[in-house]
Amino acid sequence: LALWRASGDDAWLARARERVDAACARFLDPATGAFFDAAPGGGLFARVRSLDDGAMPSATGAILRALFALARAQRAPELARIAERAAAAVAPAVAEQPVSATGLLLALRQRGD
Repeated sequence: LALWRASGDDAWLARARERVDAACARFLDPATGAFFDAAPGGGLFARVRSLDDGAMPSATGAILRALFALARAQRAPELARIAERAAAAVAPAVAEQPVSATGLLLALRQRGD
């Protein structure tokens, strides 16, 4: 998205959409609307979903920021719906520990921009 904004070349916007669609296909939990940190079948005992930012930013926060930005750039209500559902799924955890979930807070703030 940054390359699209800088260049105005719609090919970058299309590539961003491809990446977001691929991330949704691999990591979106259809039951809750939230995102997992790992793809299925990776040999893990359980698929985890971390919401807090540590040495690595929260994957959920990163995908939400991308979803909100791409939904706005493409005027894509289907992406906005995915992002809103995921935000609602993690909102209680963010409300409990907002200091540890700055990536998610940034995503939630971005949705109103």
